[in-house]
Amino acid sequence: MLSKRTVLIVEDEEAIMLALQRILDLGGEYEAITASDGEKALQKLQTVIPDLIISDISMPNIDGLELCRRIRENPITQSIPFIFLTGKKEKLVEGISLGGDDFLLKPFNVDEVLVKMEAIFRRMDQTREQAGQHKGRLDERSVDELIDLCLKEKLSGTLILQQEGEIGTLFLQNGDITDVAFEELPADEALDTLRKWRDGNFVIRPAGINLNTGIATHVPGIDVTSAVEFEPDVWWIGASTTQDGVLKNSYLRCFKGPEKKINLWMEPGAPAHFNEIADKINHVIKDINKINIYVLPEAAPDVCLNSMFLRKMNSRAICMTSKQTWQLARFYDINPKSVKMLEQNGQPVIRLASGQRLNLFRFPFARNPAHS
Repeated sequence: MLSKRTVLIVEDEEAIMLALQRILDLGGEYEAITASDGEKALQKLQTVIPDLIISDISMPNIDGLELCRRIRENPITQSIPFIFLTGKKEKLVEGISLGGDDFLLKPFNVDEVLVKMEAIFRRMDQTREQAGQHKGRLDERSVDELIDLCLKEKLSGTLILQQEGEIGTLFLQNGDITDVAFEELPADEALDTLRKWRDGNFVIRPAGINLNTGIATHVPGIDVTSAVEFEPDVWWIGASTTQDGVLKNSYLRCFKGPEKKINLWMEPGAPAHFNEIADKINHVIKDINKINIYVLPEAAPDVCLNSMFLRKMNSRAICMTSKQTWQLARFYDINPKSVKMLEQNGQPVIRLASGQRLNLFRFPFARNPAHS
């Protein structure tokens, strides 16, 4: 039997906290723990590492934005998915930029909560960084046992330990300890100190398995700070400022007919990269408001959120997506009347007002998402 996923709910309004807790308990797949503000949440994170955090933005003591920032700065908690909960949209862009993965707008419904959680966990299951990561408590597995496990598995990466707010890191290469970092102690003394820890948390994080949908981590001879036309009228407009130099995919396809032009935006991306992507779009077509179609190609929050900004700038833009992805995207203020569902079976063929046909092909990592 699979263990339940742990979800930390951080909310100062008791009624909302209890409603979320009840939603998770009824599903039977989650174990909910709660905190009434960010300060109490950080205290909880000293004793448990949840699989997901759902946090209100406006709270006393430490608000949700500051909580997210601190979680992303802590190597033990930095990869925990984070969903913001708010009744105001004004701070959402700041929240996503700080490292939030998604958001829930008050009032929310049961379907919305579960669909967004399932989308995040589905993405985690498909990401080797999360799948290869192991976490737990030091009162369940000692530091010596963890070191033996890493040696047995010939693991390369890091073993990160946390006790009462202190962080120690063991660096591993094929199971051997190559260095130890704790305060300013020499490696030998640091290791002796960390081996005595009996309480706290640990995370084993393998190296070199960070999976991302970027087209590459380095493209020789190409300036990825600008839009890149890799085929006639097909532009890569993704973000080039992500961690570790990994590029985020986003594409612009311009269809030019005798009387009308159609501009298609594939994979809008996350708000943290909106300004960079928008600048590249403006470079190609002069105005992002000229986007006619945007395509949401997969059920993952970080490829949906920028569609909210486009909708505000051009309410007539058509959204193309699958029924599966629409289960998530329908919560992003997209008018259902503007949505064209792509066929589930077979190859979708769409006739455009420019007189051309749009053929969409299914690829795990598509270089050219659309041909005419």
